[in-house]
Amino acid sequence: MIDQDKIEVNRKGSGKWKKTIKESKEMESKIQQ
Repeated sequence: MIDQDKIEVNRKGSGKWKKTIKESKEMESKIQQ
């Protein structure tokens, strides 16, 4: 049960993390232009 909870949290966390990386890359490209 505990492991399953950790996996759920990791999925949500990595989803947010990927979104943050994508947004930061878009911000950088806008600044460079």
